[in-house]
Amino acid sequence: MPLLELKRLIDRLLARHSAQRPESPDEVYDLIEDINDRYCSDTPPPSRGADVTSEVSLTRSEATDGAVIPIRMTARENCPACATTGDETRVLDCAVCRGEGRVASKRRTFSVRIPAGVRNGQKIRLREFGAPGKHVGAPRDLYVTVHIVG
Repeated sequence: MPLLELKRLIDRLLARHSAQRPESPDEVYDLIEDINDRYCSDTPPPSRGADVTSEVSLTRSEATDGAVIPIRMTARENCPACATTGDETRVLDCAVCRGEGRVASKRRTFSVRIPAGVRNGQKIRLREFGAPGKHVGAPRDLYVTVHIVG
């Protein structure tokens, strides 16, 4: 298993599009440290992340010819200022999360290839572009619904 995770890391490091590569040397260090902790400590075994759904709008020519488009993914976590209180009125008045109870924790942008010939309303499965897994588990899949405009 550690070899598979190291291979995934190397594939990310060598990715053609910079948006698919780790953002900094610190992130690479953290990923290697996570792999090390997983196999050299008592941490629980990894689990795959959650599937994620998204929607994209394409022009007719992009749908016909295919396109490489950016998709921005935002991970959210409970607001540290109000979500732990359980007081609904405090959540609604919170200046940190503006009443949502959750705040953005990490944003990533991926360049993804949309194949030629997609139809309006079609769902496309993008393997391992979903939420990251726990304890260096593999990410799940991203399901994109295509909307053709124009």
